[in-house]
Amino acid sequence: MRLDKWAVTAQEALQAALGIAADADAGQVQPVHLLKALLSSGERNISAIVERVGVDPISIESQVDNAIAKQPKVSGGMTLCGLTGMSASCTEADFSGTAGITISDVHFICAYGEQDGYAWTVLIGGYTGSPKVVVTVAPKSHYSSLDLSSYGNSICKYVAYSDLFAK
Repeated sequence: MRLDKWAVTAQEALQAALGIAADADAGQVQPVHLLKALLSSGERNISAIVERVGVDPISIESQVDNAIAKQPKVSGGMTLCGLTGMSASCTEADFSGTAGITISDVHFICAYGEQDGYAWTVLIGGYTGSPKVVVTVAPKSHYSSLDLSSYGNSICKYVAYSDLFAK
C-alpha cells in the first residue's frame, strides 16, 4: 500500500484512525475507526452526506463511539513493552515536499508518546527491502534542548528524519 499516493486528507484520516484504534486498545484498525476519524475530522462534507441521507451526524458519532467501546481490547506492541501515552505519529507522507528528501523508496510510521517523565518513539519501516524497527526511550529533557523547528516542532519527524534520512 503506497500511502504517499493517497490524497492528503485520506492520509490524515488513516493516521487518525490508527490513533483511534490505538487509544481503544484495538487489535486492528476497523472501518468503524475510519468512520470515527472522518466524523471527527471537522470536514463539513462528511456531515453533509450523512445529513443528506436523513441521519443526524451526532447520533451516528455516538453510535460509532459505542461500537468502538464494545470491541475487544488487546494488549500488544507498545502496550506489552509498557509504552503508553501516544500523542503523535507521522509517516513518509509528512515529509513530502521537504527539501532534500526523496520519499519514493521509503515507507514508515513513527509514533511518539510521553510517560512518567520519559519520551518514547517507535519507528517501523524503512527503505524498500530493508525494513527495521527502532524503539527509543529517553528523558523528556533529552529533546528539550534540540531545535525542532526544522521538523515542525515534532519529535516524531525528528526521529524519523534522524533514523531514515540523515546521512
